[in-house]
Amino acid sequence: MTTWKLIGNIIPPMSKLKWENEFDVYKNTPEYKYNEYKDEMLLYDFKRIYYKEWIHRIWGRSIGIIFGLPALYFMTRKSVPYSLKKRIVIYGCLIGFQGVLGWYMVKSGLDKEKDWSKETVKVSKHRLAAHMGTAVGLYCLMFWSTLTILKPVRQIKTSIIIANTINKMRKLNYMFKLSLFSTIIMGSYVAGLRAGLVYNSWPKFADRWIPEDIFFRLPFYKNFYENPVAVQFIHRSMAYMTLIISLNLAYISSKCNSHLSKHARYARNTLVTSVIVQIALGIFTVLHYVPTSLALLHQTNSIGTMSSALWLAHEIRKIPK
Repeated sequence: MTTWKLIGNIIPPMSKLKWENEFDVYKNTPEYKYNEYKDEMLLYDFKRIYYKEWIHRIWGRSIGIIFGLPALYFMTRKSVPYSLKKRIVIYGCLIGFQGVLGWYMVKSGLDKEKDWSKETVKVSKHRLAAHMGTAVGLYCLMFWSTLTILKPVRQIKTSIIIANTINKMRKLNYMFKLSLFSTIIMGSYVAGLRAGLVYNSWPKFADRWIPEDIFFRLPFYKNFYENPVAVQFIHRSMAYMTLIISLNLAYISSKCNSHLSKHARYARNTLVTSVIVQIALGIFTVLHYVPTSLALLHQTNSIGTMSSALWLAHEIRKIPK
């Protein structure tokens, strides 16, 4: 889909003539012009590409409608508390911003003035990372609000020693969420640069622990977002760091295990398990040359991992600082 209309494009082409017209429009894009297999591309192949993007856009608009209409209804009836009303407005704005940002990202891959002859036609890795980061951030905000509404915090009394241990857990949980979010963003750069295909071995990079071509770009700082080798290395390293933090969090929490609620223990165990699963999925994705199914599982599980961290953070709020 090479155009973006707020109301249009809701219904895909319904006749062969309309499909051929859409295909002709697509043939003027850099993605088609610089595709080495363009002469083999049939209308059927174009439909497969089109429907993937169409489903994504319709899904996004559906989210906006499902959120927006009930929110508007309850707010006009004054059945929403003022504190929640502010959050609803912010979330609605972020949903709209996410849609605009998505088109801004797609547009970067349709730039006809850019010289694509020396690189693969793809969307801007920076815009892709921003689109992903906004989605994850919005999800975290809404998930946290859901927890606070469905499970209001009722603080319980405890000893100073236990409270200090819980405070350490809070700090580690905060570090974990920050590390995980950064790893997810770097994963967007891995996807944008197709960095998952540069080294398909583990635990080493081919026969080295540190790849020799990790910092070949000049100026040096560009390696961190333009060099696929460096990006994959950083993504892996950040994943290991996230695992270490989660294990440390589990160890600290074990010291006050009997003082944690049943749900807090579930959240902690889910967090550690999901991190291990996430790293395993990442390894299998690399070893199997990034199949779409594994890559999607890897991305989906990252959101589940973040959810478990938010869940744990909410549960330990019951113990005062």
